[in-house]
Amino acid sequence: MTKVCVIGAGMSGLPSIRHLKDVAEVTCYDMKKRVGGLWNFEDKTPKEFVDKFGYDYENIYKELDTVIPATLMAFKDFPNNHKDLYKNHHMNNRTYQEYLTSYAEHFDLMKHIVFETIVEKVTKIG
Repeated sequence: MTKVCVIGAGMSGLPSIRHLKDVAEVTCYDMKKRVGGLWNFEDKTPKEFVDKFGYDYENIYKELDTVIPATLMAFKDFPNNHKDLYKNHHMNNRTYQEYLTSYAEHFDLMKHIVFETIVEKVTKIG
């Protein structure tokens, strides 16, 4: 089976894992402690990343609400039907990060993710 690497367990990485896992051996690497990518504002950029690359990976700020309606922020195969996850039809970063976590758990993606791992170099094998 083909081996595939996905970098980042955020809103792009998670659906990539979801659809690749059935056709390839997929491993995702994320430098943070949990899924969410930019929407995960609680996990700060690891110090070793800042020291090595000289900048802090940007997170969404704590009080951000999406400007896109919650129904459009949802994935087609996992609709956002949770009334308590958004207010005024827009999600804040915490609720969107919770939605991404629910997506990962629902599709059993966590077992494909290696957390707290900084990717420094990618090369094609074969």
